[in-house]
Amino acid sequence: MTAQLACQSIEPDPVAKPSDAHPRWRLRVFDRVWPWRATRKEAFRDAIESRNAWRCPDDRLIYLDAVASIQRDPPYPYDQWRMRMIQHCRRS
Repeated sequence: MTAQLACQSIEPDPVAKPSDAHPRWRLRVFDRVWPWRATRKEAFRDAIESRNAWRCPDDRLIYLDAVASIQRDPPYPYDQWRMRMIQHCRRS
């Protein structure tokens, strides 16, 4: 009986099933990708630790290198539309 209660009290992994309400984030540099993170803040922390981004001491903003990007899953609707257009133009 206690094993059943223990299994029910385990919280689901926030990265396992992303949705628009709870997306997952990761750092991508060229073809190299970092593990999915539950928050964008964690993905930016990965970027700073890997030296693919830096925080400006004057304005406290984080600047990514030109080759680095933070990916969202699921992507924003505009990004989905843009990728469909790119694939359509490649087929033509």
